[in-house]
Amino acid sequence: MAYNTHYRDGRLITTDGNGVFLVENGAKRVFPDGATFLSLGYKWVNIITITTLEADLIPDGTPIGQ
Repeated sequence: MAYNTHYRDGRLITTDGNGVFLVENGAKRVFPDGATFLSLGYKWVNIITITTLEADLIPDGTPIGQ
């Protein structure tokens, strides 16, 4: 399965509540906590849930705030 370009830069994703990630520069970057997520102006309603298989196809990036 190829990387799904539907998850473009700027998308907020999760895999059934297993962390929230920002897709940035083709990689997924995890938010360390809810306070960081909210302090950066993001909204919970903008998160889309994808399968773990789809998430595994997006390379890991550095965590947000590092």
